[in-house]
Amino acid sequence: MKKIFLILFTLTFATTAWAQTQRSTLRGKTKDGKTLTVQYYQGTVEDRIESVKYQLVDELQAEIKSKQTVVNDLQYQLNKANKQIEQLNSQLKQLNSPEEYAAVNNQLAEKQEEISQLSNQLDSMVNELNQAQEENNRLQAQLDSIQASFAVQSQKKDLPEKTPVVGIEADLGAVLLGTSVIAPWVKEITTGMKAAVYFGTARLSESFPISVEAGVGFRRFSMAAHLNPCDSIINFQDNDHDNCNALYTFGKLNENLSLNYIDIPIRICIGQPVKDRVSVYAKLGVTPSLNIGSPSIIGNGTYSLKGHYPQWNVTLENIEELGFFSNHSFYEDNSVETAINKFNLWGNLTVGAYMPLKAAPIVIKAGFKLDYPILKIGSTTFKDNGIQLPERHTGLLQNGGRVWIPSFEIGIVYTLK
Repeated sequence: MKKIFLILFTLTFATTAWAQTQRSTLRGKTKDGKTLTVQYYQGTVEDRIESVKYQLVDELQAEIKSKQTVVNDLQYQLNKANKQIEQLNSQLKQLNSPEEYAAVNNQLAEKQEEISQLSNQLDSMVNELNQAQEENNRLQAQLDSIQASFAVQSQKKDLPEKTPVVGIEADLGAVLLGTSVIAPWVKEITTGMKAAVYFGTARLSESFPISVEAGVGFRRFSMAAHLNPCDSIINFQDNDHDNCNALYTFGKLNENLSLNYIDIPIRICIGQPVKDRVSVYAKLGVTPSLNIGSPSIIGNGTYSLKGHYPQWNVTLENIEELGFFSNHSFYEDNSVETAINKFNLWGNLTVGAYMPLKAAPIVIKAGFKLDYPILKIGSTTFKDNGIQLPERHTGLLQNGGRVWIPSFEIGIVYTLK
């Protein structure tokens, strides 16, 4: 039993830890050595960030650097041409020959035309560079906005996980009998239900979503078993004190037991409800229970008794003076006294998911739960009205009444902040 709970808890813990949304970090470097860092939650807008990062870090930075190189080169050529014009103007002042003057003047005109072309190219390239820088600033602002939105989302995600909650839950499931019923009795599957209201603390750890829940509830379930028609032979002494073989013939016997409890569920919860996304949870706990009412086994069915005397090789029946009869009511002739323990302790394990409602502090939860009584439910004492009946003459609570109750859970959780 302990091994089963340990294995289930380990699997639940691993699944929950894997399913929790974790914050990731996106880092990149520009070609000029600048480092960019973006924090984000997986599965939100990662593609958008990657696109902005690609444009900002690679394409646009490379384009700006290339345009800046061209601008610097044009500026260098323009400065060089202006210096050449200054030299040519100095030569004009020193020339006396008309031919030399005309040649230098032609060179001066060519340089002025070159300067005009270089100036136009420089103006155009500077304009393109300014546009690229404006685009760079716009993309940087967009990235900053995304980072800021992540910070807001992070606060929104963290806030509900750190708040106490109040919840209402209801369970409906099957009751599976264990060793409480042994052959020749046959186990039957019945139903059980639970309802509870509980309070959950805020998370106890900053680094791990764990909290404690406690509440009060009501539990109701039934147990049932039947004995198919069968025969049994035991040694017997009739009313005249003669020894014989008692031949019992049982018709179909049915037994049913309904139980009601007041519960006090106490459990550790891994995973808290979040207002803006689906999250998972696992709960492991114990439930002290107090039985209410005076339950007793309800049974029906018939049985017959014959006596075989081997010393005379004769079988007697329907002689009530000797204790032989046919088709008598089993549960009217004999009483099954039921002793139900007033206190019990249940172990329980639950796994499920929280599903938020938009624009409301209310979260729907649904999952699967398994309950098992750590203590015995009770016992039965059979009074045979003076007749010695075969062993296992009653089916329920043969070994204390331990049962497995798997159930489906649904509930509403209200976050208090």
